[in-house]
Amino acid sequence: MDSVDMIANFEVFLTKHRKTAEECQDLREVLLKVQKHVKEIDALINEAFETRTIHPFVSQKIEGLKLSVRTYNLLKNHGVHRVEEIVRKSEADLLHFKGGGRKFVKDVNEFLQSMDLRLEMSEEEILAWRPKI
Repeated sequence: MDSVDMIANFEVFLTKHRKTAEECQDLREVLLKVQKHVKEIDALINEAFETRTIHPFVSQKIEGLKLSVRTYNLLKNHGVHRVEEIVRKSEADLLHFKGGGRKFVKDVNEFLQSMDLRLEMSEEEILAWRPKI
């Protein structure tokens, strides 16, 4: 390869990489705009969740609720102290409680159903729950 070919190849290389650099700069600007919008969306989502609260009934302690003594003791002995902790559990979770069983799960389900609640509620469902009047 002679010097003329080397210079021509170098000019092609520079042109190609200059274009690539310009494209990279354009892409960077687009990504910065997207990042800005993502931050704005995150802020809106966080604001929305901060303004939503769990209804006081769901966040209350289980003492004094219409639960059998056995059901209350099983829940308490397994670290479940609030209604919201119950609705986050699954039937399988309750069946693994030492001393629990089908009757215990049935009692918990009946209590929750009486309040229009259920096991395995999502965070969104818990936040949206309101008692029926």
